[in-house]
Amino acid sequence: MSIYKAKKKSKIPSKEQVVSYLKALDHLPDKREICRHFHIKGGPGKIALKSLLKELKEEGLYSESPSLPSSEECVLNPAKPLTDSFKQEGEGKEGDICIGQISKTANGVRLMPTFKKNKQVFEIKGAGTLKAEMIGKVFRTKILQIHPPVVELIEEIGTTDKISLISAHMARLPMVFPDLVLKECQSFKVPSLENRQDVRSTPLVTIDGADSRNFDDAVWAEPDLDPKNPGGWHLIVAIADVAHYVVPDSPVDREALNRGTSTYFPDYVIPMLPEALSNELCSLKPEEDRACVGVHLWITADGEKIRHQFFRGLMRSAARLTYEQAQRIHEGQTTTVIDKKVINSLYNAYYALEKARRKRGTLEVDSIDPQVILSCNGAIQDFIIKTRLDSHRLIEEFMILANVAAAEFLELNKMPTLYRVHDKPDSEKIEELRRTLAVLKTNYTGPLKNPGDFTVLLEMVRDTPYKNIINELVLRCQSQAVYSSENIGHFGLNLTHYSHFTSPIRRYPDLLVHRGILSLLGYEKDGLSKSNAQDMAFLGRETSHKERRAEGAERDAMDRYMTQYLAPRVGEYFKVYVSGISKAGLFVTLPDIGASGLVPMNRLGDDYYMYLERPTRLEGRRSRKKFSFGDLLKVKLLDADLVKGRLTFELEPERKEINRFVKRKNKYPK
Repeated sequence: MSIYKAKKKSKIPSKEQVVSYLKALDHLPDKREICRHFHIKGGPGKIALKSLLKELKEEGLYSESPSLPSSEECVLNPAKPLTDSFKQEGEGKEGDICIGQISKTANGVRLMPTFKKNKQVFEIKGAGTLKAEMIGKVFRTKILQIHPPVVELIEEIGTTDKISLISAHMARLPMVFPDLVLKECQSFKVPSLENRQDVRSTPLVTIDGADSRNFDDAVWAEPDLDPKNPGGWHLIVAIADVAHYVVPDSPVDREALNRGTSTYFPDYVIPMLPEALSNELCSLKPEEDRACVGVHLWITADGEKIRHQFFRGLMRSAARLTYEQAQRIHEGQTTTVIDKKVINSLYNAYYALEKARRKRGTLEVDSIDPQVILSCNGAIQDFIIKTRLDSHRLIEEFMILANVAAAEFLELNKMPTLYRVHDKPDSEKIEELRRTLAVLKTNYTGPLKNPGDFTVLLEMVRDTPYKNIINELVLRCQSQAVYSSENIGHFGLNLTHYSHFTSPIRRYPDLLVHRGILSLLGYEKDGLSKSNAQDMAFLGRETSHKERRAEGAERDAMDRYMTQYLAPRVGEYFKVYVSGISKAGLFVTLPDIGASGLVPMNRLGDDYYMYLERPTRLEGRRSRKKFSFGDLLKVKLLDADLVKGRLTFELEPERKEINRFVKRKNKYPK
């Protein structure tokens, strides 16, 4: 049974009510935000709202928010991730900033935009004075005019192998901290023990990735000694006390909000906070005193939380462990300075939490998570698929429990805050998923209403050839998690209360949650400001947008790394599966590394292919051949465009499939 918080039912608003709501806002809301405001749920209600908004669009009273993809985009190009909708530079308007490469063409030297959708080729102001060594370099430019298209060079970025830098510029990420911010950081120092709980003797440990440079969370667990809780556990989750240093409306605070989040590229990080904080004073380094905000958590033997208690403290990490080290210690494969009992207690508490998670029924999507391996000089060596260990899940469960406690604590005390909310899936997308499942003959006839239902489906197809595509389709059914001042629960985790508390070094919403908790603990100086409390709805929208911007840049960079990695293999054939279908052609994915590209319509063979729905497919007008989600194909890599970071494929002649998941008739289920 789902414990996801149900929303209140309401009638469909009138046109006047919607217009009044839109006029009161300082931004363009998307359809999901409007549904949430008027408490609209279910297919009929959303369809009626969609029709109403269409009328308003025709009357010029409404336009879709540019920061979110439309539902049409998600259907026509299901391979496109939600995070790919971030505002990139170079969209082709006068006055815009355009990132592009200077290239020699038949018509002379031109600028080729790096933005995938920008098909323009720009003349360059003063092209006659360009030096030879500038050819092939990527520049930040300003669009002077569109007819004819002309740009003016502003700043050199580098060659096309400066992938992360190109993606950062395209996403308009702030990369340099203002001098005022850096100057403020020079005065910071670790606080004394005054008015803080001393947990320095508690063997808290950090468990992070091998390449992590900052450590913002530490964990500890021991058996609960209370005889009323047999087999239970007492946990501590301690988080860097960022609020002690970053006070409301200070230069550092304003810049942190401007960035919203840290952005992680394979070769470097654009941090939300200056390194003096993120990598030093707020990093829970071993054997060094660090300010923290922590929470004591008591759980039963079955992982159910009994109670919690927040505190402000001073800690000293007992060890900095990687996920692999923690796993080896627990399995007895290595010795370490940390007592093995400390690690085993963490794992035993995790096993209890895992019981509660399974009982609750959560969404468990097993998606491909590629990682690029770089040499010391930044060259691409390999792509691998990350492996999830129990140590990863341990930290995840501890953090989820702390996040739940924070949300409950703040809501119980009526403190304004930001919740991490995840709405229910779109009913139309679920129906499309069911049609695809029928085409693939998965024999799944169960419900798709609660998070656990999707997990049951994914478990059923785990050992089948179409595991990857069904995982992707389930993920595309889901709403996008956002930050909101209104608590509607978290569908994927099947929780009624959830916030982000555990990473204030890299996420601004976590810092706001810390401030709210500190206010309730009596630390008003570092607590939530009046302006923060009043602007919480705006801060939710703003930080959600900044998160999408960062994720979009990360995704763009990964696409570029994959394009560069596969560029030497142009002309080779690859086994792929169909991961998306649109009027442009087929989106296909290499299962080994997760790289995706397009097979354009004119590369599908000697036929005219029509885009059809219910179920989504391409069908040849003459041959009646069909392409559907999950089809396994063999394709040839035609082009690896290093400027735009995209791959183009061609179907093997005569569509010689390596395999069809199932033999099916020409007729599709209605």
